[in-house]
Amino acid sequence: MASTPPAWGVQYTLSLPSEDAARAAAAELSGMGHRLTAVRAQDHFRIVPSNFWYGRPSMDPELEGW
Repeated sequence: MASTPPAWGVQYTLSLPSEDAARAAAAELSGMGHRLTAVRAQDHFRIVPSNFWYGRPSMDPELEGW
């Protein structure tokens, strides 16, 4: 058994203040060879009316952003 995870199993999570900053970071990661990058708003479930969390306060307000 290896003591470190394989390269394909590494995950990075960034919290950035704006969508533009998040998209720029995703583009940079893609340019460095990362195969899967995703951009979404933090607590995005709060803005979907059909979701249970709609309109509720953030569970992680310190991570507000993208």
